[in-house]
Amino acid sequence: MLNPLRNYALVNPVDRVKPAHARARTGFNTMPFKDQDKRNRYSRDYMRRRRAGQPQPKREPNYAAIDREIARWMGMRPHRRPGWADKVLDAIKGLDLHTDEGAAELVRVYYDARREHRAALEAREREEAAEREAREREREINRQRCNFCRHLPSTDRVIVEHGHDRVCEHCVQQLTIKVAAVRDGTEHIKRCNFCGKVRAEVRLLVHGLDGVCICDECVPGVVEIVEERAAANA
Repeated sequence: MLNPLRNYALVNPVDRVKPAHARARTGFNTMPFKDQDKRNRYSRDYMRRRRAGQPQPKREPNYAAIDREIARWMGMRPHRRPGWADKVLDAIKGLDLHTDEGAAELVRVYYDARREHRAALEAREREEAAEREAREREREINRQRCNFCRHLPSTDRVIVEHGHDRVCEHCVQQLTIKVAAVRDGTEHIKRCNFCGKVRAEVRLLVHGLDGVCICDECVPGVVEIVEERAAANA
């Protein structure tokens, strides 16, 4: 086995010597042949095997490209290196690159690290695509909500859309009552939200959160409804 990494000074990239045999054949798309006859011969053999359905010869690792990449990493600051470069550089420290076994192990570590890096990038892209789809679905759902109460349309809640504005029938009723109260000048008068009576028509008017009120006449009915639903759920 001819070791392409032999005579390479990876520990000192400045003094590297590129041997002639580093221009190894790496495949049809990256033919390093300068001679046109060799390029044509390689192309004919490649297409002949492809048409016949025969397996292509195993591509040799591009040792020169690996060496240039590692040398570039060594000349970079640690925070500017890719995430998978440290694994390869750590493997170089314990390998004897002047032997065939060391060069083969370096190539294996390099391609394994690159494969893991690409798999991580693809997984991250899939996660980002899933997040984008989830956000788009959420936006599509929000486009159907009422602009006032933020409820979705249902069998008992019809939403009318006009341009970019949406309003449900319940909000229309509430808005109609408020508009009538503004016209009559009684918009600040507290009313029971269940029966609609004002403070002067009942003995007691209890104020709750968000301006919700209930009178003493509606309390027994509300208690009865709550007890019936609790018994039904039990």
